[in-house]
Amino acid sequence: MRGGTRWPRSRRTSGGRRRRSPSVSTSCSPNNRGSTSRRSRRSGKPRALRGAARSGDVLRERHRVRRPARTPSSRRLRVERRAPRDALAAQDVEGNGHTLGPGLIDCHVHLSFDGSADFSGEAQGLTEARAAIKAIRNAARHLASGVTTVRDLGGVGASMCDVARAIDEGIVAGTRVRPAGQALTVTGGHGHGLFALEVDGADGLRKAVRQQVSAGAKAIKVVATGGVLTPGIKVDVTAFTLEELEAAVDEAHKWDLPIAAHAHGAAGIANAVRAGVDSIEHGSQISAQVAKEM
Repeated sequence: MRGGTRWPRSRRTSGGRRRRSPSVSTSCSPNNRGSTSRRSRRSGKPRALRGAARSGDVLRERHRVRRPARTPSSRRLRVERRAPRDALAAQDVEGNGHTLGPGLIDCHVHLSFDGSADFSGEAQGLTEARAAIKAIRNAARHLASGVTTVRDLGGVGASMCDVARAIDEGIVAGTRVRPAGQALTVTGGHGHGLFALEVDGADGLRKAVRQQVSAGAKAIKVVATGGVLTPGIKVDVTAFTLEELEAAVDEAHKWDLPIAAHAHGAAGIANAVRAGVDSIEHGSQISAQVAKEM
């Protein structure tokens, strides 16, 4: 039980390790064009704060909003952890008339892209350096709009791993990034020649997963079917075989990393689910039977 929700039991793989039930994500946002903090002050839009807020409403669990001042004085509060000393120098924000909520999490973004109608043209013009620069800008936009964590599911080379590291180290400001490094696709598959790493065979996938781990990836992404944005590739074509996907899943889980599968076509979704991936991205043509298996 987590937060009142009963989670499905994990299943065991043939190797004895537990296999987690996958989730489905239908979104794919290149970049959340959030306002800067200056714009949000003028417009009244949400913005991310680092510091203390006074007199505002606080968004609580179970979808309830309650003013802190109305909390019964007799209620006993437990100290979870003490604020660090540098919190004394944090920004103090007057919250009267505003609502304070938790940071949002976006589980599928591509920070190096802007959502251009010409995706292929944009991708072909990206070097690792340019991709990193754009990602830093977009990470700052996310943070200013209240998105405090994102999972980037496919960047150019190792650029997103470097961006994530720079944000963690405080070199640049931005939303927390959990990068998947490069997406892994079959030779000639969705994303080839644009941003994905082409790889074939079970051994090839194991090596590719290890390469992403070495670069600093915090998740792994495989492309299990065709996609919408790669010219000449049918959306529902099945890419990796079940054996290949099982190898990728096994290797990712060895490193305690979650693995996501880009999958539109029904057969590719079924392969990914039966291989034990942790999430299905898109899932456009998922069948009722496979949904039940999940």
